[in-house]
Amino acid sequence: MFAHDKAYGGHFRADKKFIDEVNRYIRFCSHEYFVTQDGHTNPFWFEERGLPADAWENTEEGKISIAQAERYRKMREQYEAAKRAGETGDRDAVPDR
Repeated sequence: MFAHDKAYGGHFRADKKFIDEVNRYIRFCSHEYFVTQDGHTNPFWFEERGLPADAWENTEEGKISIAQAERYRKMREQYEAAKRAGETGDRDAVPDR
């Protein structure tokens, strides 16, 4: 647990810049909601930034993996669309009774 408030004892003390960076990270990792201690937000938490030069996504392995994931995503979408249209040709499918 990180605490910027001096009232909390026994925890790692961090400066405001560090706490803001952690809050920005948490905000971007949040699926729907995030909670603050006092209900206030900081515009910094909403700033989008590019990836750092040494990010995994910029490595050869990362690029290959991302391309593969995109191919699989497209294949899955095509399969789901065909399934909805009844065109999967799934030999193991059991008809509804």
